[in-house]
Amino acid sequence: MPHLPLNECMRHKDPKRRIIDEEEFLKDTLLECLPSVVEGAFTKECKNTLGSNITYLLMTKLSFADPRWDGRKKWIDGIEWDDLRLVDDDQIKGVGILWWGYRNDCNIEFPAHFEAEIRIIKKYKKYNIYYKFRFECDDAIYRATNSKEPRESNW
Repeated sequence: MPHLPLNECMRHKDPKRRIIDEEEFLKDTLLECLPSVVEGAFTKECKNTLGSNITYLLMTKLSFADPRWDGRKKWIDGIEWDDLRLVDDDQIKGVGILWWGYRNDCNIEFPAHFEAEIRIIKKYKKYNIYYKFRFECDDAIYRATNSKEPRESNW
């Protein structure tokens, strides 16, 4: 499933469906990348692809779900990972820099500390992902998570 520009997404699909599509795209990419993980480390190609997938998911989710994030005024350019690791068989943690900017001045980007946590759960031959993302910009803390989080104390 190719990513559509956000303005195209907003015209062609309802918000909930678009978020689900982006979550599925992230899950599929993760499952493709897992076999290439060596000693917990993702390849550079997987880091770039996952950063891109998370960027699209964040832009879509924040534009529809967080009134503080005005997707018509702000954009997210990408994620530069300082560390992205498989810390358990089913858990991925990452920290890095999320680059964002204002649409009226695309020549300037701002760095924001970014944290990611993703769990992959296999249930009856089907995989699900549960994620938490966090970053700060414009003196606000933004969080994105899916509502299907497992009810485990360590999550």
